[in-house]
Amino acid sequence: MKIVQLITRPQRRGAEIFALQLSEDLVSMGHQVIVISIFEGTGGLSFSGEWIQLDWKKSKNLNLGPYKKLSKIIAHLAPDLVQANASETLRFGAFAKLLGRGDFKLVYRNANQISHFINSGLKRIWNQFLIKQTDGVASVSGISKADFLHVFSYSKSIGVLPIGIDPKELDLKSKAEKIKELPSSYILNLGGLVPEKNQESLLRIFAKLNAKDFPDLKLVLVGEGTEKERLLALCQSLKIDDKVFFLPNQENPFPILAGAKALALSPQAEGLPAVILEAMYLKVPVISYGVGGIPEVLTTTTGFCIPPNEELSFLKELQSLLSSPSNQIDSITESAHDLVLSHYSLSKISKKFEAFYLSLTKP
Repeated sequence: MKIVQLITRPQRRGAEIFALQLSEDLVSMGHQVIVISIFEGTGGLSFSGEWIQLDWKKSKNLNLGPYKKLSKIIAHLAPDLVQANASETLRFGAFAKLLGRGDFKLVYRNANQISHFINSGLKRIWNQFLIKQTDGVASVSGISKADFLHVFSYSKSIGVLPIGIDPKELDLKSKAEKIKELPSSYILNLGGLVPEKNQESLLRIFAKLNAKDFPDLKLVLVGEGTEKERLLALCQSLKIDDKVFFLPNQENPFPILAGAKALALSPQAEGLPAVILEAMYLKVPVISYGVGGIPEVLTTTTGFCIPPNEELSFLKELQSLLSSPSNQIDSITESAHDLVLSHYSLSKISKKFEAFYLSLTKP
């Protein structure tokens, strides 16, 4: 197959990272894959194959020019299938198909709880129109699929195709030297500093940890985004600014992840974050609100899954995690590690994507 993977921009974000990992695996399986990134970005990603970086600047003005240009590029490439990987790629993929009248199959990768972002009737109508142009939807979890079907009327093929992790890459990259700015003992939050990641909830929880029980413990947040200044101000008002470290996106975050006491996430909406699977593989305990597909992997035997927005419950479970004997935590992390290897390795997930693509493209 000849496949085009559309990504929003070159950036270290889950949707883009996985799209490139999947693309590399599909190439190794004998497929021709071309990556197209639409907007300019911060970089930090690589792909061994053909990558067309358009580097367009975002504009709020209605202009069909970029859609026409993209449709011509895709028409010239003549792919069998185009996958729009979350975010604004759906819009560009849909218009590329409409304007170019291409006979390629269009797949939308639904990587989140889409209802969280469709907050008006007009948005629902607009996105229903875009979704109508697709030939299939790849949802990252069962809950994301159910959420999608609750929002949209959709009768075409929709599969549950989770993300996968590359064990060899994690083994290699996690052994690299950690950056010197890290404290000796810390819990980690790794993700964009954006409203849906809801780090403010985690900061409130961390502020309530008994300092006498955990005197050296720090909180490290790795990521960038629009919420950073607000989160910094919240740290000051909670009087924990000396215990919270903010780090920018890392080209290789895995040594930081591997050295954490725990990965702590407090999202309002999610699909299935790769960082949870990466932590599970690296045998780092995970505690998170159970939104989106997270409860599908984080159970009582594999981690600590908290009902959404229950900060007191989160605090109690975090204290329990940090205070538990090592053999008890080891039992949980071993189970988590085994789950990822058996169900979420990149090679297995890539074969599921291949089968889904073939089901759409076969005569």
